[in-house]
Amino acid sequence: RLTREMLPAHLLRGAMIAASAFLFYWSLTVLTLAEAITLSFIAPLLTPPLAWAMLGERMRWQNFAAGVLGFAGVLVAVQGADIRGEARLLGLAAVSGAALTYAVALVLLRARAAADGSVVVTLMGSLLPLLMLTPALVFLPADLRVMPALSALPWFVLLGLLGNLGVQLLSRAYARADAQTLAPIEFTALPWAALFGWAFFGEGVAPAIWLGGGIIAAACLWSSRAAAPIASH
Repeated sequence: RLTREMLPAHLLRGAMIAASAFLFYWSLTVLTLAEAITLSFIAPLLTPPLAWAMLGERMRWQNFAAGVLGFAGVLVAVQGADIRGEARLLGLAAVSGAALTYAVALVLLRARAAADGSVVVTLMGSLLPLLMLTPALVFLPADLRVMPALSALPWFVLLGLLGNLGVQLLSRAYARADAQTLAPIEFTALPWAALFGWAFFGEGVAPAIWLGGGIIAAACLWSSRAAAPIASH
């Protein structure tokens, strides 16, 4: 049952999802899929301090060191991208912003998943961004309001079904484990992104992307290992 007590957290989470989706999808217009996915992997490194600040989850000593190592991995990955030109620099900035807002959304998911259930979490995570983004579709100038072709609609339906299933599974997982433990599993997206980018779009993957992704993955896996906490609320 939807209650008034749920709304503030879900409204904030909806805004974070809308911002993250907009920034990430825009970045794909100037970055390859593997580049965008790799650089977005700073989100799991941001999750532990955000979970500590927002939820009072105990933060382990590895988190700070892993954050430094993970940032080094991001720098390595960026070397594999041709960042010349304003558009690509904006793309890197957009991915960074998407990672931050996504990390906040994950922490809020953790905060509400156990209490509200996967159906409510999925519904609010879809409905609220829809309501927030619809005005852009209505009030944008006509030359910027480009609608997809009818032939693309089945792909959007499939995207919606897969997205719904993904959020359902995420909400069940976050109801049973803390955010900083689950966040590193996000890194399984890198080989899939590289495979799909190559198979569907003919995108190559620079060695620096693999090296940077490996460093970031190692940092997050290290961060998720159990150890004595250094801080708590």
